Amino acid sequence: MIHVGNDIVDLASPFTFEKSRDSKFVNRVLTQKEQAVIDQSAQNADRLLWAHWAAKESAFKVVSKIQSNVSSSPRKYDVSFIANTQSYQLQGMVNTPVECVYCLVHFYKTCGKEWIHCIGSSKPLGSGSEIVYRAAKIDHLFDCHFSRASEKQSRHVRKMAGKKIAEFFSEQPENISFQKNIHQGEQPYPEVYIYKKKTNIDVSFSHDGRFVAYAFCLNGCPYNT
Repeated sequence: MIHVGNDIVDLASPFTFEKSRDSKFVNRVLTQKEQAVIDQSAQNADRLLWAHWAAKESAFKVVSKIQSNVSSSPRKYDVSFIANTQSYQLQGMVNTPVECVYCLVHFYKTCGKEWIHCIGSSKPLGSGSEIVYRAAKIDHLFDCHFSRASEKQSRHVRKMAGKKIAEFFSEQPENISFQKNIHQGEQPYPEVYIYKKKTNIDVSFSHDGRFVAYAFCLNGCPYNT
């Protein structure tokens, strides 16, 4: 069973701006080793800070499906990138309190504004794990009330993922549904149902600012576990 996680960060958000200069925030989320990496890349400090953040968030989404009581403290997730930190794609690993998670970070630019999408996997990426992912810009979903905007984004990304999953099985999207796990004591995460039968498909959703994203692995589905 391959578990997946994903996280998206809109670098046009005011919250992300010059956050690398916020020593309180940096000390809360990054290890000393990670801070040293960012210090060596001053021109891309914010970009690299949020790449680490997205990798940690993606890794937590992976391991919380394996061990429900795992800590979510960012400093317990140690990120090591194995590619040039100046590139537009970073591959690496996250050492977590449970197990190693493999991650791939993409940097994008839309209309002059950057954003980051990270995919995390319990198995090495590019080794037959067949993780499907997509991020999309959703300016049209913004609402003056944040909670309503968040609900719309959540519905939109589920609709996107359901349509894509349906394609793999020549099904109608309305036959794909997502429900949060209802097992007591577990971290909440979405589970995939086809014809109301729970499947082995592992899925992750995220949204931030102008963007929504999903990632999933079919895990040899069809259909029920």
